[in-house]
Amino acid sequence: MLYFSRFYTMSHSTERSKKNCLNCGTEVAGRFCHNCGQENIEPKQTVWHLVHHFFSDITHFDGKFFKSVYLLFRRPGFLSRQYLLGKRASYLDPVRMYVFTSAVFFLVFFASYNFRSLSGQFDDPLSNYTDSVQLSNSNPDQQNDLRKQQSGVNTDSLLVIENPDDFITKANSVREYDSMQAALPPSSRDGRFRRLIVHRGIEVKHRYGENRRELVAELTDHFLHTLPYILFISLPLYAFFLKLLYLKRKEYYYVDHGIFLIHLYVFTFIFFLVLLGIGKLQQLAHVSGIGWLYTVLFALGVYYAYKAMRNFYVQSRNKTILKFILFNFLCVISIGVLFFGSILITVFRL
Repeated sequence: MLYFSRFYTMSHSTERSKKNCLNCGTEVAGRFCHNCGQENIEPKQTVWHLVHHFFSDITHFDGKFFKSVYLLFRRPGFLSRQYLLGKRASYLDPVRMYVFTSAVFFLVFFASYNFRSLSGQFDDPLSNYTDSVQLSNSNPDQQNDLRKQQSGVNTDSLLVIENPDDFITKANSVREYDSMQAALPPSSRDGRFRRLIVHRGIEVKHRYGENRRELVAELTDHFLHTLPYILFISLPLYAFFLKLLYLKRKEYYYVDHGIFLIHLYVFTFIFFLVLLGIGKLQQLAHVSGIGWLYTVLFALGVYYAYKAMRNFYVQSRNKTILKFILFNFLCVISIGVLFFGSILITVFRL
């Protein structure tokens, strides 16, 4: 940290004649304080000094960033390995890389797509469900007409809900539902979790009424905005998985696994930015039939993750492949749980 402080704050300002650090009060031997790293210069600066300092910091950040990104793509696992070995001054700090790339990715991601409008393009499952209920309560002739209206094709195998009351409540309010439950024998009453869901369902029904597309759009928008939090939570969880997989490798601390994952996340953010760029260029150029390109890039992304894992942990190919498969299996299960939890949170936040 002392090196970074010196590099960032070094300027052409006049050095103070007094040798006490203005920041921490330590006696300074030289231009920089050996305790906090602050440069021992006159506190009053001109506008030119501030402008020069500002652009110097930006240039320094850009230089380290692009160098680090180049090495991140060119040599999988190299930056993480260098960080583990203590060689850190020449590259951008991994946490700063993560914050910067994730911010850029989600800004571009949410700016590029209007998910409220996209959600309205899909069939409304609640509307389909209502049609099915209507179908089940009609006479045979009406059922045939409704089937034709719904599909326009052979509908002999159409699934019909025979008792829709098994899936929804007749209650129009929470109080009415609670009264209906109180009238039932204790063994026939809904459990605590189902009561919670039904309560929330009634509230959502009153809020959105028949405007189901607005409900779907709201759910989609809320859910997608939880993705940054899901990724942030998944990082320490995945580091724990790596810690278990490399439990015998005592030279790797928990933080080291986290640094490896941070670099992997940074690669993923930039990788998906490239995919978003390709998608936009495809739309502008009206080019079709390049699905194979996405398949190839996805395969390269998977190979990159494997290669980074092997280079960082320096193990044989067979051991790395086995641990890579186990790691991804654990990740898929855990991310599924996180997504399910996020959906529940989204429903209750509406």
